[in-house]
Amino acid sequence: MYYAPCVEIIDWWHLVEKLWAYERFRQAGYPVGSGSTESAGKVVVQERMKLAGMRWSRESAQAMLALRSVLLSGRWDEVWSSLLLPPNPA
Repeated sequence: MYYAPCVEIIDWWHLVEKLWAYERFRQAGYPVGSGSTESAGKVVVQERMKLAGMRWSRESAQAMLALRSVLLSGRWDEVWSSLLLPPNPA
């Protein structure tokens, strides 16, 4: 009776432990943990959006962060060229 919750936890652990392949991800060079996400927040968001005197509406902040993310990911030329409209034939 008292062991039922323990058995459920152990069963759950065996079910999901394959999903937590941290060592395999580390060996493959993938970041594991929240450090890279927190660092990206600082580099992408804070360095640009929190400059002295800056005020942003939600829409313009989202647009600026989208552009900054593209720039910092090294995809500026690829994304910019996809945004260019074809010439108007008229």
